[in-house]
Amino acid sequence: MLNRRVASLSLLAALCGCASSVPRDPVYVGAAERRVDAGTVVFYRTNSIYGAGLRPDIRLDGQYVGHSATGSMFRALVAPGKHRVSIDPTGPGGGSGTSFDVNVGPLATVYVRTWVGGLAWVGNLSYEQVDAAEAREHIKSLTAAN
Repeated sequence: MLNRRVASLSLLAALCGCASSVPRDPVYVGAAERRVDAGTVVFYRTNSIYGAGLRPDIRLDGQYVGHSATGSMFRALVAPGKHRVSIDPTGPGGGSGTSFDVNVGPLATVYVRTWVGGLAWVGNLSYEQVDAAEAREHIKSLTAAN
């Protein structure tokens, strides 16, 4: 019985050691995924009880790329250039249907923060482009959504 516990603890320690060698940054793009003909747009939403049930669809150039869920983030690889970020205005929390453009360079990463604002009984999703330092501070504790 003692040998089984020691073996289990040894295996657990070995697995933890292996896991710690992987970068903790949830938006880390490994060498195999990095392409010189693409950039990355990272969408994230920090944890908040307010509007937690709202998960509006996020669109990039009119195409669905994910949804904004509290405490999560996701990324989309895109061709370098100008891209339109929007929220589906027909869904719950869809907001006013406004949009904005982001410019993504080759191998560059652009960060888009989303949050729920509005009145206490009706939340609308808002979003903005933020700089890398602010985004990385926010996404330390988030879960990758896709």
